[in-house]
Amino acid sequence: MRVALELVKEGRAEACVSAGNTGALMGLAKLLLKPLEGIERPALVTVLPHQHKGKTVVLDLGANVDCDSTMLVQFAVMGAVLAEEVVGDQKSPGGVAQYRGRRNQRPRQYS
Repeated sequence: MRVALELVKEGRAEACVSAGNTGALMGLAKLLLKPLEGIERPALVTVLPHQHKGKTVVLDLGANVDCDSTMLVQFAVMGAVLAEEVVGDQKSPGGVAQYRGRRNQRPRQYS
């Protein structure tokens, strides 16, 4: 994982894919790769095909268990940059999943 991330840092690779420990990958990424200014931690991301228009960027795929509103805004910034720079989409709105965090932190639903 470290070698792959160092290759990304040096510009000799465009991405890092790992089947290793996610926590170790995220820690190494934070240590080795310079984040955008104002971004505290990395997030897992994927780009999925969209049935109506090109591609959809999905960020924070479970690597961060406890996220406050500041982190969610930072993830939105990273997603917007990725959408513009990698996917070529300059107008996509961001969104937040309805239920975030641990079960005991989620809002209760009453019927």
